[in-house]
Amino acid sequence: MMSLLSLGYLTWDLMSPNQVENEADQTFGESSPSMPQPPHIIFIMTDDQGFNDIGYHGSDIRTPALDKLAADGVKLENYYIQPICTPSRSQLITGRYQIHTGLQHSIIRPRQPNCLPFDQVTLPQRLQELGYSTHMVGKWHLGFYKKECLPTRRGFDTYFGSLTGSVNYYTYDSCDGPGLCGFDLHEGESVAWGQQGKYSTHLYTQRVRKLLATHDPESQPLFIFLSFQAVHTPLQSPREYIYPYRGLGNVARRKYAAMVSVVDEAVRNITYALRKYGYYQNSVIIFSTDNGGQPLSGGSNWPLRGRKGTYWEGGIRGLGFVHSPLLRRKRRVSKALVHITDWYPTLVGLAGGNESLTEGLDGYNVWEAISEGKESPRMEILHNIDPLYNHARSGSLQKGYGIWNTAIQASIRAGDWKLLTGDPGYGDWTPVQILPGFPNAWWNLERHTQPRKSVWLFNISGDPYERFDLSEQRPDVVKQLLARLVYYNRTAVPVRYPKEDPRADPHMNGDKYSFTPNDGMFRINNLSRSDTDEYTLKIRNSNGVLLEVRTLQLSIQAPVSSVQLVSECLSQGEMRVSCSSEGGDRPQYSWTLDGRTLTEDKLLSGNHETDSITLRQDVSGVLLCSVKNHVSHLQKYQSISTCGFIFINCTDSNGTRITQWVFAANNKLCDELTTTPTAADTTVVMAGLLAALVVLLVVGGAVIYALKKKKANQLEEGGDEQELTYADVRIKQRGRVQQRANPEEVEYGQIKFSERPRRTVEPTDDDCVYAKVR
Repeated sequence: MMSLLSLGYLTWDLMSPNQVENEADQTFGESSPSMPQPPHIIFIMTDDQGFNDIGYHGSDIRTPALDKLAADGVKLENYYIQPICTPSRSQLITGRYQIHTGLQHSIIRPRQPNCLPFDQVTLPQRLQELGYSTHMVGKWHLGFYKKECLPTRRGFDTYFGSLTGSVNYYTYDSCDGPGLCGFDLHEGESVAWGQQGKYSTHLYTQRVRKLLATHDPESQPLFIFLSFQAVHTPLQSPREYIYPYRGLGNVARRKYAAMVSVVDEAVRNITYALRKYGYYQNSVIIFSTDNGGQPLSGGSNWPLRGRKGTYWEGGIRGLGFVHSPLLRRKRRVSKALVHITDWYPTLVGLAGGNESLTEGLDGYNVWEAISEGKESPRMEILHNIDPLYNHARSGSLQKGYGIWNTAIQASIRAGDWKLLTGDPGYGDWTPVQILPGFPNAWWNLERHTQPRKSVWLFNISGDPYERFDLSEQRPDVVKQLLARLVYYNRTAVPVRYPKEDPRADPHMNGDKYSFTPNDGMFRINNLSRSDTDEYTLKIRNSNGVLLEVRTLQLSIQAPVSSVQLVSECLSQGEMRVSCSSEGGDRPQYSWTLDGRTLTEDKLLSGNHETDSITLRQDVSGVLLCSVKNHVSHLQKYQSISTCGFIFINCTDSNGTRITQWVFAANNKLCDELTTTPTAADTTVVMAGLLAALVVLLVVGGAVIYALKKKKANQLEEGGDEQELTYADVRIKQRGRVQQRANPEEVEYGQIKFSERPRRTVEPTDDDCVYAKVR
């Protein structure tokens, strides 16, 4: 018997077809299936976007750009990721299961001395070896307790983004508990101050477009990993994106939908940049989420079971598609089994690398399955084995047929079958309308509908919503999959999940410091100018034993908040300009004129580093004042002229030679002047020339009118066909005869005019009446 929830999903699928897929085949440009050079690779990852949070899955969220790219590419509808952030990212970057990197438990927390193992050769490092320029923008979340852990040390030429798992979208504050907050936006290996107030999705998109604009697509292939923090909490979005979803009753869903719309717009802008700057025809765009959505925060995985952080399909079935002119078979849905570890060997293969570069990986090269529709080489996925996760009380080795302790959290997919043991996590089905704001009891509708279990078996191909547990009906399949878990567990490395380092606690330094044990680097937060002083930093080990004492002389400056330029003309045509600033400590000034440093020959007083200068009479152009200190840099510019003064060079009535600057409006020193032309003089001359030109045009028009009138009279008398030329348009005009019976046509270039027969005698003056335009 089919459940109501399953029926709802079938209705969702049948009633919301993707109309783009039914359109005629479209070609973006001529491209050959064979790749003459390695393609540019753009990998776009979103954070916590649910299975039902994209337009082509029938969502209430509108994603036209993503829908179009997916419809014109290949949709991956049997694609798997990991249930939380760090595991998905580590498997993408290394091509290995979590059990082979020691990251099989939870995530890397901000205060943990942990990161991606150094013995792993990463995907960007392989691409660098193959000649790629590699760049990462966005969320890292793979550890940063040492410089060797940073993205720029793991294969990326440049990095711009946040190192922790979650930050404020505007302030970039990252909090790991009450009072444990620090600023987290980095440019390379330095803190990127000065970006507060800019929405992160927009900021990251601008960086990607800048990378595309400044790179030569013909000189070197490009790999960009764009890792949006969206749509992870906190739920923040510019207000204008929320308005289209004002009809959604649930506030969390409304904000969440707006954040997805910002991502959709960002992908559209990036795709436009790929076309504009010449990358598109030889590019591969991959879109993927990192894990399932969180219904408590507005996400939806309907009709799949479970949510983020669980091994039900709602936590690990990923949104994904590939868009590229290099695809051999486009505009289709792929059911090929694909896992996030497969991107490593697949992209290395696209980049021209041979199989020796991907030996020992857990991923497979699935390009032919995606591009050509061939069968996937992958037949099995180890979702994970986590020996540290809370053991299921109902699990035991006995319930695992003596093969496997079913108290341990684990999950594996083999062919059509999926096995779960231990506690897979919250396992309800959550329709979109059952979201925060409804009674809490609604969350438990199916939570306890069956006795506690520790083993589940599903035929995922036939039951993708995990409604029918077959573990008791098919013990033979259960035993086979338990044996596979034993096999994988034998290859696992020890879990790396160290305790948090107390030196990272802000409270050890008056709630102002967040020390990261990285060669003595530390972070300072929430300071004011009154905190300028000498500080002592005590460094202790994990047991609290004092290791070292350091002294810090702290000097704090306030940023420059605004710059003003004030100019005034002096008695002899000089100009005094003052540059003032507000809010800054110890500001430094500098001046430029038309983009060049202001030199002494332009000045009567001051220099290019003072806040007030006096310019000579003949100086004009664009004057710019720059004000900066250690924490800010602001500029102000102004166009300046010669204050209405002119330089005269003449001889007066007494024969005296006069050479000096005078105010033009009051000049009475000479009867005949030889002056240096000024901007005002030039304006007067130009006005005179324009007036003369107008007079000539009027006279010429009168002459032409008289000639036309004369020729028209001749036409009335002669009756012969003549041809008049007006510029490049020729007008054919037949001789007029009284009492004409049929309409005639007069041609003006390609436009035809009709003239009705006239019943009266033609007027003596030809007024050139050409009837009405048809």
